[in-house]
Amino acid sequence: QARALLETALGEIPADAPAALRLRFDYVSAIRLYFAKRFDDARTTMLEVAERARLADGDMALVGECESALALFMQREGDVRSAASYARAVLANHAATPESRYRAFLALGSLHQDAYDYEEASRLYREAEGLVRQLDDEIAMASWLKRSALTQAAHARQAAALGELDARTLANAVDALKKSIAFAKG
Repeated sequence: QARALLETALGEIPADAPAALRLRFDYVSAIRLYFAKRFDDARTTMLEVAERARLADGDMALVGECESALALFMQREGDVRSAASYARAVLANHAATPESRYRAFLALGSLHQDAYDYEEASRLYREAEGLVRQLDDEIAMASWLKRSALTQAAHARQAAALGELDARTLANAVDALKKSIAFAKG
């Protein structure tokens, strides 16, 4: 349905549409390519949109949107260095939107979680908390709660394995898991 809506909208763009509008459509097209599992095309298109936004319009908010999407694309594709680089670029971009900053924190947090660096992952997820609450987006909230809870649970398991589990770490993990489950049920 989204694909049909996008194709209809693309067909209705006037020839003299502003470049900024065309860039936004190209951004959405790159996202669509990614979810159509055309990963290389999606990455190439997203990189082109980011560069055009940076050079032609100086639209650093759109650059942030592109780079946060690229951070998640590259994370899912296993390119850790690129994912981290794009995420850090978003966080350094003062024009980045709350949505793109949230996605950048999510990508970095996930990378640290994958590296068993649960303390840093938890810190990054805490940084994302204000943004996710500001977004008022149920999907973003569910994703954030889940990732945060799983990180805290993994941290508790790691501490237990090392014989270093304390009551506070365990309580925090249990509380985070309960919040995530309650939100998912709600």
